[in-house]
Amino acid sequence: VRSSAASDVYKRQCHFCGAGLLFLMSALKFAQFNFTSTDFILNIYYILFGLIIVFVELNFAKVLEQFYFMNFSFGKALFAGFIATLTFGTGYWLQILVAVFFLVACLGFLIMGFFFCSEEEGTAVGKAPAEGAAASAPNAPPASQSPANA
Repeated sequence: VRSSAASDVYKRQCHFCGAGLLFLMSALKFAQFNFTSTDFILNIYYILFGLIIVFVELNFAKVLEQFYFMNFSFGKALFAGFIATLTFGTGYWLQILVAVFFLVACLGFLIMGFFFCSEEEGTAVGKAPAEGAAASAPNAPPASQSPANA
């Protein structure tokens, strides 16, 4: 029996390490007091993305609803790839390290998505109420039939 428990641990560890690297990179760039307005805005984005990652991994329901794609490996891969391309810009050694980390994480999330995509189906947090209602009452009449017409 194939289990995705190891992939869940990998995803959580990667995400927490990535968020920590984003926070560290922003803190070091802010501590230098030598940055352009573009660097300032990018640092704000890095902090924001780090917070999103932390809130997703801590299962904050509102964040999981707003960033629904982060419930799945492919969504996490796209997000990690986006962060990697965003941080690869300037040539600052820590930004290159963070970009390489997120590229490796992106590949890892893609691999996990391919191997465990069948296990991820239907396990996302914040499903639509109609799906949950239909699953909880399998013998209920369809919505098109009303008791008055029966």
